[in-house]
Amino acid sequence: MDILDSIKSSIESNTNLDNMTKSKIFELIIIFNNKFSDIKLDKFNELVKTVKLGRISKYESLGTSFYDVTNNEILFSPNRIENIDYDLDNLFMRIILSMITSNGKYSGFNSTPDLRVLNSAYEEILANYIVGCSEVSDQEEEMVITNILANITGKNKLFDAYFTNNGQIITDSVNQLGPNYMNIFTNKLNHFSEAKQNGAIHEDEYANILMTLLEFLTKGIEKGIIKDENVLTDIYALVPDSSMGYNDSINHGKLKEVKQKIKEILTRCNIVVDYYQEQQPVMQPKLAA
Repeated sequence: MDILDSIKSSIESNTNLDNMTKSKIFELIIIFNNKFSDIKLDKFNELVKTVKLGRISKYESLGTSFYDVTNNEILFSPNRIENIDYDLDNLFMRIILSMITSNGKYSGFNSTPDLRVLNSAYEEILANYIVGCSEVSDQEEEMVITNILANITGKNKLFDAYFTNNGQIITDSVNQLGPNYMNIFTNKLNHFSEAKQNGAIHEDEYANILMTLLEFLTKGIEKGIIKDENVLTDIYALVPDSSMGYNDSINHGKLKEVKQKIKEILTRCNIVVDYYQEQQPVMQPKLAA
C-alpha cells in the first residue's frame, strides 16, 4: 500500500480526532510529502493512529501549539489563537513536523533544553517554506537568528540534524569556528527568547546576538570554512536594519549598526551589494536546507 493511502486509513481510524482535524492533517501531510518525498513517514503513520487533541492552559509556557512527544498529544492554546491572528495551516504543519521527527523522547534536534528555542525556530522556518505563513509569528527574531546560523554552518546541517534527531551535527559545525561557540550562542538565544516572552527584553539584546553571529562568520572566513559568496549575500539579506516582529523594545538604531557591520565584512571580501539587494531585504526568512 502507498504510504499516503496507509496514512489516510490511519487517520480515519483515529476516534480521538474530529473530521475537520483529520481532513487538515491529511491535506498537510500530502503537501509535506510533495516537498520532501525522501523523508520517511512510517513513524508519523503509527503516531497518527492514536494521537489526541488537548489544550494548553494559560499557566503553561508552551506557546500557541505544542506536540507532546511523550503522550502523543497535540496541544493548542485557545486563548492565544482567539486573541491573536495565527495561520492555522502553519501551526498544524509545525505539529506534523514534530510528529514526523519524533523518536519517542523528543522531536527534531530538541534533545536538550539548550536546543529548544533553536529547534522551535527552525521548525517554523520549515513550516513557512512548506505552507507559508500569512499571519503573525511569535518567533520572527528567532527565525532570523536561526537562518543566519544555518547559513554560517552550512545550509544542510540544521536540516540533517532535524530529520535525524542529532543536534550534535550543529554543535560540531559551530564549534569548529571556535571553542565553546555553540554554548555561547545557545545561552544568548535562550536568554533573549525567554526575556522576550516575559516582556523583559533589553533593547540591544537582539542586535548583540546578531553581532555574535557576525563574529562567527568572520572566524569562518578567516579559517577558510566559509568561501561561498552566495552565503555572504544571503546573510546580508537576512540581517535586518529594523525589527520585523511586534516587539517595540528592540533598538532599531543598534540593528542599523549590525547591517553596517555585515556590509564591512562583504567589502573586505570584495563583494559589492547591488541596488536590488539594498532595496529588497528578505522579510520572510528563506529555508536554509
